[in-house]
Amino acid sequence: EFTPEPPLYVRAQPVGDPTQDWTAVTSGAYHSCARRSTGTIWCWGDGYLGQIGTGVFTYSGRPVQADAGTNWASLNAGDSHNCAIKTTGTLWCWGEGADYKTGIGTLDDVATPTQVGSVSTWSKVSAGYRNTCAIRTDTSLWCWGANNQGQLGTPSHRSTPGSVPVFTDAADVAGSHAVSCSIRLAGTLWCSGSNLTGALGDASGLDSTVPVQVGSAADWTTVTAGGFVGAFGAPVAFACATKDNGTLWCWGDNSSGQLGDGTLFQSDVPNQVGSATNWSSVSAGSNFVCGIQGSGDLSCWGSGSAGQLGGGGTVDSLAPSLVAGGPWASVGAGNTQACAVKIAGSLWCWGNNANNQLGDGTVIQRNSPTQVGVASDWVGVAAGGAASCGIRSAGSLWCWGDNSSGAVGDGTLTQRSTPVQIGVANTWQQVAVTGYAEFSSDAHSCAIRIDESLWCWGGNTWGQLGDGTRTQRTSPSAVSSATPWGYITVSDTYSIGLRS
Repeated sequence: EFTPEPPLYVRAQPVGDPTQDWTAVTSGAYHSCARRSTGTIWCWGDGYLGQIGTGVFTYSGRPVQADAGTNWASLNAGDSHNCAIKTTGTLWCWGEGADYKTGIGTLDDVATPTQVGSVSTWSKVSAGYRNTCAIRTDTSLWCWGANNQGQLGTPSHRSTPGSVPVFTDAADVAGSHAVSCSIRLAGTLWCSGSNLTGALGDASGLDSTVPVQVGSAADWTTVTAGGFVGAFGAPVAFACATKDNGTLWCWGDNSSGQLGDGTLFQSDVPNQVGSATNWSSVSAGSNFVCGIQGSGDLSCWGSGSAGQLGGGGTVDSLAPSLVAGGPWASVGAGNTQACAVKIAGSLWCWGNNANNQLGDGTVIQRNSPTQVGVASDWVGVAAGGAASCGIRSAGSLWCWGDNSSGAVGDGTLTQRSTPVQIGVANTWQQVAVTGYAEFSSDAHSCAIRIDESLWCWGGNTWGQLGDGTRTQRTSPSAVSSATPWGYITVSDTYSIGLRS
């Protein structure tokens, strides 16, 4: 389940001194950096390639000041390097120099911020996996680093900044195992990551470590992404998105019919799902999709091997298949199970139940919706790989299922066969649970409170909890003191959030 809906919580642990006035935070593959209102930059985590910025190549489990300067205006972390802009408009990078991604003209790793060029007109920077892009005050976009898939918009790699076209802010975001997609404020849709199964939607067949636009339409409203690891570790991914006219479109892998177009043919561009114009909510699992229409009808399609389509059987469906029992208000698709809330407020789950992820007190697979408890005040649900979470009308957060990584968040590693409340406060508004996880130890959850603070818990092998450590958390841990957070989505090894 890659684009959940409601929230979850428990007691958390702040990063560093709780009195510190953090204003921004960014995370790479194994490290994070943050900026304080004093204009200083602090980093922590893996620093063996220089990404901590203290002048030494070492690891730090706590925030350490990366530079003596107090005039840093913004920063961004890439996979293993960072770039930041000073109030003077100059651009500086440090960390791993492979592929020339630091932009200083060499392949050397650098352990202290090093200026990129000599101009002082930089306004924004984004450090990627093997490359970096930045915007100048004249709105021109410049990129450098690896160009093996043409992601720099030039015929060759760049060891220093080179000019390319420009684009701006995101309004919605979704991530799966191998692809991330976002909708920008103007309504355009962009994706990045693996394009092996056409999940970038740009008909190029080329992977991209920076977002590429999906077609030319500017009327997209929501997006969700799914996928799994295929044979020999191959990334299998797909995505679906709605437009402001209520139509639903899907693209990418279609090996189980998850594109809903009646075929098993992969598509590298968006194809409309049926002719309905009233889709209000959609959620992608590993290889199936469930969506709700304005009438309250709930339909699922794609793989039905574990009963996750809710139609009473275990066969695949190549087009939307109605799930009886509505009207439905919200739905969350997990790895091989789904959960949905009826308009009347009752909670129902179906599909794989090997790890109690259906919350009905059994491990019996359910091929059609089975009610979870007797409560009738549920307002949202997020189904993960082997755990699920839901929020009730009072704002309380409840989770159940596999807890081997702490993804349930109740302070234990005990598997829960029925919903258990996370903490006692009624302060949650949105929750997300890892859908597909190659390793159960990577499963994690994140949630936003009504005060718009962000909290995560569970597996932290890749730093996906965002608290500056790789320590597993069995109860919610604050990502940072920064607010407001408006939306959160999680994948197997990373999390993505939007600040409102």
